[in-house]
Order: sequence, then C-alpha cells, then structure tokens
Amino acid sequence: MSPRPDDETAFAAFYDRERLLLARFAALMSPHADHAAAVHDAFTRTWLHWPDIDPTRRRTRLYDEVRTLLAERTPTGSALPERDDEDEPAETLAALSALPEELRAALVLRTWDLDDAAIATLLGCEPDAVRDRLVLASSMMRELLGTEGDDG
Repeated sequence: MSPRPDDETAFAAFYDRERLLLARFAALMSPHADHAAAVHDAFTRTWLHWPDIDPTRRRTRLYDEVRTLLAERTPTGSALPERDDEDEPAETLAALSALPEELRAALVLRTWDLDDAAIATLLGCEPDAVRDRLVLASSMMRELLGTEGDDG
C-alpha cells in the first residue's frame, strides 16, 4: 500500500521531529560512511512503507532503516589510531566505531540522556538488554581507549 495524501502532514511532522536526531545518530554510528545519504534513504524507505508501519513503531523502524543502511555502507577494517592526547575526539570516535553495532547504538543513544526504556523502544529490545549492552559497551570503550581502571 502506498502513502495517501493525508499521510503527508503526519510524515512531515515526523520528519521535522526526527531529522536532526537521526542525522546525529548516524554520524556517530558510522563517521566514515555517507551518513547524510543513509538518513535520506532511511526516511525515503520509511515513507514508502508509511501506511503499513504501526504508528507506535515508526520511530523504531526509521532507526532500524538507518542502522541497516549504515552497516551496508561502512568501510570495514578501520584501525584505531596511535594514542595522541591532542586528538582525543578522533580516538574516541575510532573506538566507538570499533564496537559491535548494537553496543554502539545503545551507547550513542545514552549520550542523549535517553533512559533505558526510550533506548529499548528505538532499538526494538527490552530495557534489560539495553542495560547489558551499555555495561559491555562501556567496558569495551575503556579497554579500547586504554583507560581500564581510570576513575574518569
């Protein structure tokens, strides 16, 4: 079923509400991919299936679409740079990119101060799974950044 004209207003509001957050999410999830194109394509795919998507799952579907597109378009084998305190943001992004996608997504969403329930909704999982992913992601980031045992 294709979108109806009366769907345009609802989709336009959805787009306006989600566009910047999704762009930021995509940029952090996969800094080496063309995240702007992935966001565009995720909205396009969501629009094409708009009438068939349960309204309570549209946001989750959008995030699933962009995660799928980024996974398809992200170069593999990105190595971590040598440690250089002057380039800490780049090092952090590289470490974040090295995390498995489901852990990276949970951690990126947590940086927006979303609670476990909100993250679970976006990722299509249970809040307990979000907590587990966050613990593992934090541990892996400390290991990747060589900050194991640091207090900060």
